[in-house]
Amino acid sequence: MVLTGVILAKLLHSFVPIVPYSVGLILWSVAIGALHKGTDYGLGLLSHSITQWVSIDPHLLLYVFLPPLIFGDSMSMNVHAAARAFWQIFLLACPGVVLGTVLMAVVSKCLLPYGWDWNVCLCFGSILAATDPVAVVGLLKNMGASPKLTMLVAGESLMNDGTAIVLFTLFLNMSKGEVYTGWEVLQYFCKVALGGPALGLLFGLAGLLILGMMGKQEDHLSVTCQIALTIALAYGAFFWGEHSARVSGVLCTVTAALVLAFWGWPFFGSRRTVEIIWHTIDFLFNTVVFMLAGVIIGVAARSSTVEAADYGWVIMLYLCATLVRAGMVALLFPALTRIGWGCSPKECVVLWWGGLKGAVGLALAIIVDETEEEGEVDTKHKNMTFLVGGVAVLSLLINGTSCEWLVRRLGLATASEAKRRILAYVRDKICDKATRQYDELAESDEFADHSKELVRRWCTVLRRENFCLCPDDPKPAVGESGGSDSELMATTREVFLQATQAGYWELKERGELPGGNASANAMHILLQAIDEAQDRTATGLYDWERVEAEMGFVRHGFFRGLGDKMSWLLSLIHI
Repeated sequence: MVLTGVILAKLLHSFVPIVPYSVGLILWSVAIGALHKGTDYGLGLLSHSITQWVSIDPHLLLYVFLPPLIFGDSMSMNVHAAARAFWQIFLLACPGVVLGTVLMAVVSKCLLPYGWDWNVCLCFGSILAATDPVAVVGLLKNMGASPKLTMLVAGESLMNDGTAIVLFTLFLNMSKGEVYTGWEVLQYFCKVALGGPALGLLFGLAGLLILGMMGKQEDHLSVTCQIALTIALAYGAFFWGEHSARVSGVLCTVTAALVLAFWGWPFFGSRRTVEIIWHTIDFLFNTVVFMLAGVIIGVAARSSTVEAADYGWVIMLYLCATLVRAGMVALLFPALTRIGWGCSPKECVVLWWGGLKGAVGLALAIIVDETEEEGEVDTKHKNMTFLVGGVAVLSLLINGTSCEWLVRRLGLATASEAKRRILAYVRDKICDKATRQYDELAESDEFADHSKELVRRWCTVLRRENFCLCPDDPKPAVGESGGSDSELMATTREVFLQATQAGYWELKERGELPGGNASANAMHILLQAIDEAQDRTATGLYDWERVEAEMGFVRHGFFRGLGDKMSWLLSLIHI
């Protein structure tokens, strides 16, 4: 699976870059699954392998693949940005998911000819309410879309999986015959929704304490143990939350990861190594999940329980799910524009169109089908895996492939005029410096016999082609048309703060900052000061104000003596 995914990713990137990796992967897997079923398992060893994978327990699918995926995404988040967008994410992922569940249940009850009762319809609606826009999030990052839009899409995806699973569990239990009063439903939601983050906070603080103990030495073994700790934390938080404590495992895992994202990064011996390892885990697990989902959908499409009319109902369900999401975003639009970061109409269009369906919904659908086979739920012998999988494929194929065009059409990936002017100026300076250094080398005896034409052919920076301004172009200056002085100054401050933050990380990676927890706490203060200062670039640079306030807090009282032992606790108390 992984080898196939690697080859496919390279081919798509080289020849069909418009098709996201996850879209190409699931289409290829659907074809393989359909061929496997159509040939009556006649693909030899491949069919034997597919048979084993298709029969995977859906709970195993959730417990093995979901924790590292949501933990990795959460740990890579900018917590300061996530906190600003929290109430927007909450609206989309909680009331939005509840509304989507109810509306899709009404669609299922009124339009589908299967005769499901309301509990099954609500269960089906909760499955289709879960989103998995991994292709859209990657696309937005690659296109340079605003951090606000990327945060809203990614944050909603993480939280609404937890909400959808909670609703699914409730309605599945009701489909099995369990009865809940209104008070019991409220208690259930409070326990699951509040207990998950509370337990996740404990896991995150425990992980942070262990991480701090390991961070006192920055050798190879310590870095290896730190990475192993994050992986164990991902699985431990999900398992204890979902299985042992009976709360939301998704919210528990997300909260634990956010604790590490906020306080933990400075404690890692090598931030770059941790990022590479988790990006690799994300690629491997997404590859396996999408290939497995595609094969399951392909096999389900050739199942005896699927009739020709069901293909038409899949298209109808996709259209209804798209309209329902549009209605949900439109209904929440007034609130989304007034809280947090705000949200423009164009950004709401991307939020609507980017609500792709994925592996979480498919795993929940498989659970329903297995429960139906055991006689606990009556779905009228309809293959829910096929219905949900068909909607997922259509959303990936249509929404996933057209989202890049939509973002560009709406102008959401276009840099501001001020940023373009700054970038052009910096590139021009790079060209000038590279040209001067080349001229100095060319005049030296060591390179006296080199071919200038060959060097300029391969070094585009020396030709100033597709890299920077032409020599005759005027350099950007404050006051030119296309952007005000205040906008240019704010953008300059933003770029300066980003460069300063990158400089802090470079000093740490080069080992120029002392090791130990006290140093990690100082690094945390510097990074958070940059994040907060970026919110106020319109009026000035305020990063050092936060640093002075934090250091003043550490200097006073008995906290001064804690030093290297409990420095991470100082940040927690102050926050």
